[in-house]
Amino acid sequence: MEKAYKASFFQGLSKFLITRPGTIILVSIILLCSCTKGTRLARDKNKKTGSVVRSIHLDAGWHKIAYQGYNSACRETGYECDLSLCDSSVRKTKLKEVPKGGRVIIYFSSTTLQESTPGNFDYVVKDASGNVITSHSGDTSSVPSYIEKAWYDTDEFEITQPVTYPFKIFLINKLDSSRSEFLVKSGN
Repeated sequence: MEKAYKASFFQGLSKFLITRPGTIILVSIILLCSCTKGTRLARDKNKKTGSVVRSIHLDAGWHKIAYQGYNSACRETGYECDLSLCDSSVRKTKLKEVPKGGRVIIYFSSTTLQESTPGNFDYVVKDASGNVITSHSGDTSSVPSYIEKAWYDTDEFEITQPVTYPFKIFLINKLDSSRSEFLVKSGN
């Protein structure tokens, strides 16, 4: 009986989505949130940005990163300008502000407050040769949220100079010197 109910629910949902296309985003987010519970957080391909990020070594907690390359950031900025009906001079200014190396977003998730607080982490970006491209400290003013037995938070930083692929991003926990390592294979 339960399978039949689920099937009829999703059939009704698909008919609803076909007739009301503006609801697709909200439903996709809800389904994505419900489907990702209990799955591995570090994925290879980010469908939104087109970047490929692979976790190599996870010591500093259960964290995920997303990388948005320069081209993807320019497209998103242009789209935001279109939505807000910016004139051409504002659009040009905003596009000049897009970081040449892209953006990195870190998603923190942990059962302890300390491991999910961005201020307890440093971020280091290195090229394929091991040279440091940039480094940042986590946001010390950010306070994680407690949801369903875990602490969650996000942080973001920009890479101001152009990068070549592949490159690595390290999350270093300042409290116990553990680190997580991510390999960015490509970006859009």
